[in-house]
Order: sequence, then C-alpha cells, then structure tokens
Amino acid sequence: MPTPLEDITVTDVSQFISGPYCATLLAEMGAEVIKIEHPDGDPMRVLTAAIDPKLESLFCALNKNKKGITLNLRSEQGAEICQELASKSDVFVENLGPGVMERFGLGYDELSKLNPRLIYVSITGFGKNGPLKNRPSFDLIAQAMGGTIPLVGLVRGRPKMFLGDIVTGVYSALGAMYALYHRERTGKGQLVDMSMQDVVYSINIGVFTHTMLGEGKPEQIGFSFEHYPPGIRIPFYGIFPAQDGRIAIAAVTDKQARRCFNALGVEELADDEKFSNFFARFMHDEELLNMVSEFTSRMKRDEIVKKLVAARVPCGPVYESTEVGKDSQLKARDMFHEVKYKGFKFPLPGVCIKLPESPGAINSPAPELGQHNEEILCEMLKYPKAEIERLKKSGAV
Repeated sequence: MPTPLEDITVTDVSQFISGPYCATLLAEMGAEVIKIEHPDGDPMRVLTAAIDPKLESLFCALNKNKKGITLNLRSEQGAEICQELASKSDVFVENLGPGVMERFGLGYDELSKLNPRLIYVSITGFGKNGPLKNRPSFDLIAQAMGGTIPLVGLVRGRPKMFLGDIVTGVYSALGAMYALYHRERTGKGQLVDMSMQDVVYSINIGVFTHTMLGEGKPEQIGFSFEHYPPGIRIPFYGIFPAQDGRIAIAAVTDKQARRCFNALGVEELADDEKFSNFFARFMHDEELLNMVSEFTSRMKRDEIVKKLVAARVPCGPVYESTEVGKDSQLKARDMFHEVKYKGFKFPLPGVCIKLPESPGAINSPAPELGQHNEEILCEMLKYPKAEIERLKKSGAV
C-alpha cells in the first residue's frame, strides 16, 4: 500500500528533540529520512547512553525509520557531502542554532541556489528576525518566554515535560507539508522559519483571556485555573479523587451535570438552585467540586467510570505512567510498538495520524551511529569505496 510521502527525501541535520521529532513524523509517513550526525554522535544519543542504555529508547523514538550517516560539517568535505544530499532532497531539517548552518555554507540561501525546490525547515529559539534572533535557546527558555512554565509545572526547578520541543517538532512537520503543497502548485521551495517561542506562545491560548481579565502576576500568565479568581473556572470540570486513584470528569452542560448527579447517586444536587444550571454551577464551582469529591472518594475508580460511561458523561481514569501502556483503546488503535535496538526491546508509540488509504508505519529503530554511511555515499551519491575510506581517514565522516 502506498504511503503519503514515499517519494520524498529528507536530509535531517538536527539534534536533541525538536528537529529529530519533526523528521521522524515525516519518516512515519514514508519519507526517506537521512539523519546526519557528527562522528561523535547526536548529543541526545550520547547523553542517554551515558546515563543508562535503556534511556536510548528516547533517542530511538525520536529517530525511528531513519537512515543514519556521520559527517563532520566543520570539515570542507563533510559540508560538501551535505550539500550534495541537500541537492537531491525535498526537505532539509536543521536546528543547530542561529548562524551555525550559514557558517558551514549550508544556510537556506546557499542550498536553495543548488536546489530551488528545497523545503528548508529551520528551527531556532526565536526565529530569523526580531531583536532576539541571534540568541541560542532550548526548550526551557522557550517555555519560560512563551508563558507555559506555570502550566506545565516544575520538578526540581525543571519543566515536567519538553513541551516546547515536541510541539515545535509537530508544527515544523506541518510547516514542511504546507511548503510541499505550495511547491506542488508553484514548483518553488521555500524557507520554513520556526521559532520555538512562537509555537509555545501560540498554544498558550489562555494568555489572551488572562490579558483581558488583567488578573494575576506576569509569571502567572496562561490558562491555569490555579491563578484565576474563585469562580472564573469551567464548572464541573476537573480531577476528582477515588478510593484507589483519580478520575477526570467533564460534566459541563446542564444535561451532562444532571446525568452525572444521578449516576453518582446524588440526584438532589440536580435540583439544588446552586447547581441546577451552568451559571449557578459557575458561581458555586468550589463548593461543587468539594461536594462531588466527597462522593467520589468513597467509590472505586473503575466503578465510577462504569457508572458515568453508562450515563453518557465524559470521563476517564487518570492513568499513572505504568497504566498508560496497558490501555485497551490505545492497543486497539495500534499505538503500542516494540523495536529491537542494541540488544534491548524498546516500546515506541505508534503512528497517531491514521490514513486508511495510505497508512504510515514504524519499520525500523533509530540508526546506529554511521550505520548507513556506505549505503548513502555509494548508492545515493555514487562515491567509490576508496574515496569513502579516504573520507574516514580525514575525519570528514
């Protein structure tokens, strides 16, 4: 069965998370992705292996379905080989920092002259223009300056998740697809200029509400109910305790709220003037949450879910990390995969975009360092083996 991007070639000159995740999303849909690493390896490969070989599952998840070669882009020959790959590619992905690729002769202006059809995805902290365009950045900085730190929360002074990296990877893959579609109509490639701060800010939609309300301190910007005055919340929408865990309930409409009260055995609350309609629940949200929590805390989590599902109330168990991998719905959606990598079996998430007529797939783990050097250099670029040995000795690959 054909895949959506089976005729697309991607050169991936990125490291850590955002760029590799962008490229692996394209690889899932059939693109041939050639990952270029320094001969020492992507820092994410090096760091995860040094901490614990089992952590290489993270590197594997970010680089599955790719072919891997090593190039020292600081060397003239290494940069020239990268130029050759770009000239034969549809998409080029890089996130090495402001000005780095230009110093190597691998910026958009240089490569677009070699390949006018090239889609060049450049991921930086702050984009190609503006007063901060030359600043280096990481996920931490993007979240700090995009307003999501109060939402994500901190553990030992660090964000609980790499929100900026992952979401920027998704947006970057989307940007590449937009540009490819534009190329189909015009024949022209273009630069996809991605700013991590832009992305983090754009998904933080509550910042606009917060600005209009004029509430809270600057560091509290975001759609975080914790920082809003009492009553400025979506009523009957939250996480509730159970005897053996927690449950998420979203009984927002009047009909949902009434069905929820009935299912929990507290029918009288449906007729209580403080909870009988949306506005009343809005004004007495705190009291409602506390009362419902008292009822749910006396029941088993699965028992509550069963009752609410039967009553057609939006709900679900709050999974601990060890439970997510056993979920029957995710299993039915083919979201659990396993690959063998360096003697380990690593679990990986499946392809979340379902296209029945042209499905994506997970075909291989991440490449080992330099695994496809000879294949790419010999078969794609037509280098003789003697030349490859010379490149190895010179440190270019």
